[in-house]
Amino acid sequence: MPVYSLTDLNLHIRQTLEDEYPEAVWIRAEIASFSINSFSGHCYLELTDGHGQAAKARAMVWKKTFDVLHSKFRIQTGSVLEKGLNVQLLVKVEFNIQYGLSLVVWDIDASYTVGELALKKVEVLNRLRTEGRLDLNKQLSMGIPAQRIAIISSPTAAGLGDFETHLLENEFGFLFQTELFSAQMQGKEAIPSIQKAFQDILFNKDDFDAVALIRGGGSSLDLQIFDEYDIAKSISECPLPVFTGIGHERDESVCDQVAFQAFKTPTAVAGFLVDLLAEADGVVVEISQAITQSLVWSIRKEEQIFEGLGYQIEKSFQKIIQIHQNETDRVLQQLLLKFQTTIFKSAQELEKCESRIQFANPISILKLGYARVFQAGQRMKAKSDINEKMPLVIQWHDGNIQTNPTLKP
Repeated sequence: MPVYSLTDLNLHIRQTLEDEYPEAVWIRAEIASFSINSFSGHCYLELTDGHGQAAKARAMVWKKTFDVLHSKFRIQTGSVLEKGLNVQLLVKVEFNIQYGLSLVVWDIDASYTVGELALKKVEVLNRLRTEGRLDLNKQLSMGIPAQRIAIISSPTAAGLGDFETHLLENEFGFLFQTELFSAQMQGKEAIPSIQKAFQDILFNKDDFDAVALIRGGGSSLDLQIFDEYDIAKSISECPLPVFTGIGHERDESVCDQVAFQAFKTPTAVAGFLVDLLAEADGVVVEISQAITQSLVWSIRKEEQIFEGLGYQIEKSFQKIIQIHQNETDRVLQQLLLKFQTTIFKSAQELEKCESRIQFANPISILKLGYARVFQAGQRMKAKSDINEKMPLVIQWHDGNIQTNPTLKP
């Protein structure tokens, strides 16, 4: 059995690989690491099959090639090459006797990366639809106005500052209460970070009216986490309406389609919340005006009713007074008539009494031919009362005579 030096073995391996792979080949892999040499400008990659297997390979892109490919990839995808992307690369297999196997990248098929993301997005949407989650958040009712807002965002995101400025410094002077639930908005830690933020909000759901999930822009690949099932699931399970303002101008993300309502930017979310409150304020003003007008009409109506009642009461009192006045006049007339009758009768009785008195008057009796006998100034009522020794005075109606009595048995 021959014995080879390491150099001879590596040369043999290189020759074998060159014979086996004389031309460049297309491969599909995930970028496990990505770096650019600051001095040479060459790009160095570590590739893996991305399926949990151990297959790895080093790759490099010459500076001039990298400048072209990176520009091409950015134009076609709106993003940049970075760690975690699944890519389809045209590579030339090379084996260096000192550094071992490496792949030299000649070209990249950006459509594969975009197509894979699009296919994954469709799969996620179909799964959500099958599970009945796609419209769960849209079916929630939102308290109006929504003034207590839970924010899920990176604390350093530019979109967060725009959102809070537009919301808290609104032209109407409306008051909003906000609380930030900090989360990473890109990278491998973004998904569990956003999930945790939703869980924290769930524990304090009674303190808020709505949730704003905001980011503030980025490339399509930067925003691919918002097409992930786990984040969409958290939105669908949220008991509060979720508004997304992720900051993209392209197609809606899965999160946008699951959310209560989606907006292109964080500022647009804030504007909507302000407009919603302004609309509610307008409704309150209209209701207040309507109530005021209704009260004015009701008061006026009651005043008219009161005036009518007052007029009726006055007429009733006048009628009652007139009735009582008539009754009083009638009673007075009756009393007057009765009084007159009584006076007349009394006058008649008085006349009778006067006639009797006149009849009983001694003068009147004397005129009838009677006379009165006096002796010593005393009227004599009987013969036995007369003293024969004393003179008598006899009184007639037309005068007196004096005589000496001569009494005979």
